[in-house]
Amino acid sequence: GVLPYRTVVGPLQACDDLYEGIAEPDYRSAYSNRWQE
Repeated sequence: GVLPYRTVVGPLQACDDLYEGIAEPDYRSAYSNRWQE
């Protein structure tokens, strides 16, 4: 149904956004450090 679907997609989407927000800066920072070296 729609309820279970939303329940699964809701948290998944939130985690995805959180992962992107955390992973992107980390990747950029590591890449910048490596590039500067």
